[in-house]
Amino acid sequence: MTSFVRHGLSRGRKVVLFDAGDDVDAFASRLAGSDDDIAKALAGGQLEIKSAREAYIPDGAFDAERMLATARSERERALAAGYRAASFTGDMRWRLTDPPGCEQLAEYEQRLAEILGDEAVMLLCQYDDAVRAEVTAAHDVDVAPELAPIGRCGYLAAALTGSGSRVRLAGELDFEAAATVAAVIDERGGAPICLDLADLEYVDVAGLRALRGTKRHPIAIATPSDAVQRLVGLLGWDTDPGVQFQPECAA
Repeated sequence: MTSFVRHGLSRGRKVVLFDAGDDVDAFASRLAGSDDDIAKALAGGQLEIKSAREAYIPDGAFDAERMLATARSERERALAAGYRAASFTGDMRWRLTDPPGCEQLAEYEQRLAEILGDEAVMLLCQYDDAVRAEVTAAHDVDVAPELAPIGRCGYLAAALTGSGSRVRLAGELDFEAAATVAAVIDERGGAPICLDLADLEYVDVAGLRALRGTKRHPIAIATPSDAVQRLVGLLGWDTDPGVQFQPECAA
């Protein structure tokens, strides 16, 4: 979540975070204390932290139509304020109390993707495992068990997209996460590997090398981020036949 917020702020997006904790102000203070840029964004209004419970279940029940209207309103408010795009992230822990209307969540996620699925909006929904399958299916994303170790490496996250044909990495890939990422690539080494690296904000040499595993697997890189492009020449990947670059991964 922190990486998602940083990503949005660094690209000049309006970021709205819905926190499910009991004390939103205390959470905002902790988040601001962890990063000067986040503190400045909070003070300047680029980042807003709101109560998830007040947004999703203001009367104790979830209503998909009401929340879709809230999402549209937040999007329009961000664009009207002069931001080119907006990033929204919702902490869905309120769902664990099983309030009325929870059966609408899968439909809500599907419609949310249809309504806000454009370049002006980036979404991150934080769900528990109980509803992961039906929710991720609405977004053509699979949070696969084999990728779970990557989530323990600080600010790096991973998921399978495009019916499992792509590995998407987001956040910061450095030497601390390199061994874990290399192990995941080795595990998938029997099939062609396409890496979506558009949201990889930071990568060092050890991290980039890990993308080919320990056995230098052939890979295809889709939409490499600026951080990736800066190291490609240093490693000689721009002339390596085992590394292809393409606008997007084939479905």
